[in-house]
Amino acid sequence: MRQESPQRRSEAPRSASLAERSWAWLADSRLRDERGRVLSWLNPAHPGYFYPEIMGYYASLCAERARHAGNERWLELGRQVGAAIVGELTPRGALSRAGIEYAFDTAIGLHGLLRVQQVEGSARFADAAQRMTDFLVAGLGEREVAWRDGRPVRDLDSWSHSFGASAIKVPMALETSGAALGRRDASELAREVRERGVAAAWRDGAFRINGERAWVYTHAHCYATEGLIFAARGAGAWPVQVRESAEFLARVQSAAGGLPCWHARPDIEVVSHADATSQAVRIWSVVSRERYAPQIERALAFLRSIEGAGGGLRYKPGSDDLNSWATIFGAQADQWQRDGAEPEWLL
Repeated sequence: MRQESPQRRSEAPRSASLAERSWAWLADSRLRDERGRVLSWLNPAHPGYFYPEIMGYYASLCAERARHAGNERWLELGRQVGAAIVGELTPRGALSRAGIEYAFDTAIGLHGLLRVQQVEGSARFADAAQRMTDFLVAGLGEREVAWRDGRPVRDLDSWSHSFGASAIKVPMALETSGAALGRRDASELAREVRERGVAAAWRDGAFRINGERAWVYTHAHCYATEGLIFAARGAGAWPVQVRESAEFLARVQSAAGGLPCWHARPDIEVVSHADATSQAVRIWSVVSRERYAPQIERALAFLRSIEGAGGGLRYKPGSDDLNSWATIFGAQADQWQRDGAEPEWLL
């Protein structure tokens, strides 16, 4: 029997949209502690862990909701989670997990802080944002993405420990930091990292995890595509990689609507994941809601099929983990397919 995490009575009714139910679950469940730290998932039988990267997505979501809905409560939640992000910084200005400092995690956290500041009209997190930008500029200039005790951690079999697809989303934070803090070095590095990442990872219509492996991790492929979408926002035409990425996702979508976790990796069990499926909906909504309407409809049906009774998306079919980042992405995906995409506010 599935175990549902306790919910407050303010959860959205089942007649609400997926986005509305997801926002209610994200705001009102026990996903945050009293310090504003955000869990990876809720599941009493398999407790999650506090995840600094996801705190960055959560802060960005709070800023987007406060801007979109004019809701002071969301802005206050963003301030709280932002303060928790600052409290998680290492002495080098990074966000870490299991003793490893990550450029990607730090970038997502930085973007969340800057989004809260932007909506609030303040410089509340400016000092922390400068430190995080310093860390990114120093590390990514050497094409490194992870460090333990100040030394690079490299693993070409790992999408998060090698320079490749996921690095292409990091320039989102560098661009935002460059504009908000007047950091020309961050803006210049954003272009360099994006170009290097595409050169290393883009092959045959998809983003490989890095330049040495043929594997496509769909979650990271979508991160790379999102990075290019953010960079090209307002340009009037999407780069060829964005258009071909949308086609790739349409080709690999399962009959049930989910997006497979891996492609071209026979040694791994392939199942559909909620995060990549939500990301695919966002990408299709950006490129053409009309062209990809059938794919979007199937993907959202898949997401609704793995939604918890009180809200929150399960990480994959059969899992009891109500996943924080998949629910954040899923809420924006559902919002974009109904109201139109806003690439400037990509989470």
